[in-house]
Amino acid sequence: MSIEPTKPTGIPGSPDAARLQQPQGAQLPKAPAANRSAAESGGRVDSAEFSPAARALSEQVGPQRSSASGLSPARLKQLLQRLLSGFYDRPEVQRTIAQRVSKDPDLHATE
Repeated sequence: MSIEPTKPTGIPGSPDAARLQQPQGAQLPKAPAANRSAAESGGRVDSAEFSPAARALSEQVGPQRSSASGLSPARLKQLLQRLLSGFYDRPEVQRTIAQRVSKDPDLHATE
């Protein structure tokens, strides 16, 4: 394979390649329907309907909602702050985490 950086053709078959090969001022084809506004696509609008049971569950769980991991928003915020501050980059913290993970019974479960 050879790459010729001096030729502005891009990757063959990509939208950029088609754009670069068209004469200046030429119009690109319209975007797929998923990328167009409701007015452009004939007024169709996506919608979703939720069952009464789903609405009741949402109201029941609402303020107590947690992430898919089961962690509270406050705990997730704390973890993000620690990641951004470099807390987990310290050798002693990495060692502690490795020791705790190695003791996890799920890690040693046989399939």
